[in-house]
Amino acid sequence: MAELEPFDPSACPPGYLYQQLADYVARLIEAGRLPPEAPLPSERRFAQMYGVSLGTARHATELLRERGLVVTVPSKGTFVTGSRGEAVLREDRQDSVRGDEVGQVPSQPSHGQFEQVNGGGNPSRAV
Repeated sequence: MAELEPFDPSACPPGYLYQQLADYVARLIEAGRLPPEAPLPSERRFAQMYGVSLGTARHATELLRERGLVVTVPSKGTFVTGSRGEAVLREDRQDSVRGDEVGQVPSQPSHGQFEQVNGGGNPSRAV
Protein backbone atom coordinates (compact mmCIF):
# COMPACT_ATOMS: atom_id res chain seq x y z
CA MET A 1 0.00 0.00 0.00
CA ALA A 2 1.39 3.41 -0.96
CA GLU A 3 1.97 5.81 1.90
CA LEU A 4 -0.20 8.94 1.78
CA GLU A 5 1.53 12.27 2.21
CA PRO A 6 0.08 14.50 4.94
CA PHE A 7 -2.53 16.96 3.69
CA ASP A 8 -0.96 20.36 2.94
CA PRO A 9 -3.41 23.06 1.80
CA SER A 10 -0.59 25.22 0.45
CA ALA A 11 0.57 22.39 -1.85
CA CYS A 12 -2.87 21.64 -3.33
CA PRO A 13 -3.32 22.11 -7.05
CA PRO A 14 -5.85 24.68 -8.27
CA GLY A 15 -9.42 23.79 -7.37
CA TYR A 16 -11.78 23.83 -4.44
CA LEU A 17 -9.93 23.13 -1.22
CA TYR A 18 -12.94 21.42 0.38
CA GLN A 19 -13.02 18.89 -2.48
CA GLN A 20 -9.32 18.18 -2.11
CA LEU A 21 -9.69 17.71 1.65
CA ALA A 22 -12.68 15.39 1.14
CA ASP A 23 -10.70 13.46 -1.50
CA TYR A 24 -7.79 13.12 0.94
CA VAL A 25 -10.01 11.78 3.72
CA ALA A 26 -11.70 9.46 1.19
CA ARG A 27 -8.26 8.07 0.30
CA LEU A 28 -7.58 7.48 4.02
CA ILE A 29 -10.86 5.56 4.26
CA GLU A 30 -10.21 3.54 1.10
CA ALA A 31 -6.69 2.68 2.30
CA GLY A 32 -8.13 1.37 5.58
CA ARG A 33 -6.35 4.05 7.62
CA LEU A 34 -9.79 5.17 8.85
CA PRO A 35 -11.78 1.99 9.43
CA PRO A 36 -15.57 1.70 9.60
CA GLU A 37 -16.95 3.24 12.81
CA ALA A 38 -13.91 5.49 13.31
CA PRO A 39 -15.01 8.93 14.51
CA LEU A 40 -13.94 12.06 12.71
CA PRO A 41 -12.91 14.95 14.92
CA SER A 42 -15.33 17.83 15.43
CA GLU A 43 -15.47 20.20 12.47
CA ARG A 44 -13.54 22.83 14.43
CA ARG A 45 -10.81 20.33 15.32
CA PHE A 46 -10.87 18.98 11.74
CA ALA A 47 -10.26 22.52 10.40
CA GLN A 48 -7.48 23.09 12.92
CA MET A 49 -5.74 19.78 12.10
CA TYR A 50 -5.61 20.51 8.39
CA GLY A 51 -5.00 24.26 8.53
CA VAL A 52 -8.23 25.17 6.74
CA SER A 53 -11.19 27.38 7.60
CA LEU A 54 -14.18 26.03 9.50
CA GLY A 55 -16.32 26.52 6.39
CA THR A 56 -13.91 24.41 4.33
CA ALA A 57 -13.96 21.64 6.95
CA ARG A 58 -17.79 21.73 7.06
CA HIS A 59 -18.07 21.61 3.30
CA ALA A 60 -15.59 18.69 3.11
CA THR A 61 -17.58 16.80 5.76
CA GLU A 62 -20.80 17.47 3.85
CA LEU A 63 -19.21 16.14 0.66
CA LEU A 64 -18.05 12.99 2.48
CA ARG A 65 -21.66 12.50 3.72
CA GLU A 66 -23.00 12.94 0.17
CA ARG A 67 -20.54 10.31 -1.04
CA GLY A 68 -21.78 7.93 1.67
CA LEU A 69 -18.35 7.66 3.30
CA VAL A 70 -19.37 9.13 6.66
CA VAL A 71 -22.55 9.49 8.65
CA THR A 72 -23.31 12.24 11.15
CA VAL A 73 -25.40 11.33 14.17
CA PRO A 74 -26.78 14.46 15.86
CA SER A 75 -25.25 15.07 19.30
CA LYS A 76 -22.88 12.12 18.82
CA GLY A 77 -20.51 12.97 15.99
CA THR A 78 -19.46 11.97 12.51
CA PHE A 79 -18.31 8.42 11.85
CA VAL A 80 -16.84 6.50 8.93
CA THR A 81 -19.66 4.39 7.55
CA GLY A 82 -19.83 0.73 8.30
CA SER A 83 -22.33 -1.71 9.68
CA ARG A 84 -22.05 -0.42 13.26
CA GLY A 85 -22.09 3.28 12.27
CA GLU A 86 -25.24 2.73 10.23
CA ALA A 87 -26.74 0.74 13.11
CA VAL A 88 -26.07 3.67 15.46
CA LEU A 89 -27.93 5.97 13.06
CA ARG A 90 -30.88 3.56 12.83
CA GLU A 91 -30.91 3.15 16.62
CA ASP A 92 -30.84 6.93 17.09
CA ARG A 93 -33.80 7.35 14.74
CA GLN A 94 -35.77 4.58 16.50
CA ASP A 95 -35.10 6.09 19.91
CA SER A 96 -36.25 9.53 18.79
CA VAL A 97 -39.46 8.03 17.42
CA ARG A 98 -40.14 6.18 20.69
CA GLY A 99 -39.02 9.14 22.79
CA ASP A 100 -36.57 6.95 24.74
CA GLU A 101 -33.20 8.13 25.88
CA VAL A 102 -30.70 7.77 23.04
CA GLY A 103 -28.34 4.82 23.59
CA GLN A 104 -24.59 5.08 23.97
CA VAL A 105 -22.36 5.22 20.93
CA PRO A 106 -20.39 1.97 20.67
CA SER A 107 -16.72 2.07 21.62
CA GLN A 108 -14.86 4.08 18.98
CA PRO A 109 -11.21 4.80 18.24
CA SER A 110 -10.11 8.02 19.90
CA HIS A 111 -9.50 11.29 18.12
CA GLY A 112 -5.84 10.72 18.96
CA GLN A 113 -5.86 7.73 16.64
CA PHE A 114 -7.26 9.96 13.87
CA GLU A 115 -4.40 12.41 14.49
CA GLN A 116 -1.84 9.59 14.24
CA VAL A 117 -3.25 8.73 10.80
CA ASN A 118 -2.89 12.33 9.70
CA GLY A 119 0.53 13.16 11.06
CA GLY A 120 -0.67 14.84 14.25
CA GLY A 121 -1.66 18.30 13.18
CA ASN A 122 -0.99 21.15 10.83
CA PRO A 123 1.60 20.45 8.15
CA SER A 124 4.76 22.49 8.18
CA ARG A 125 4.72 25.15 5.53
CA ALA A 126 7.59 26.57 3.55
CA VAL A 127 7.94 30.32 3.82
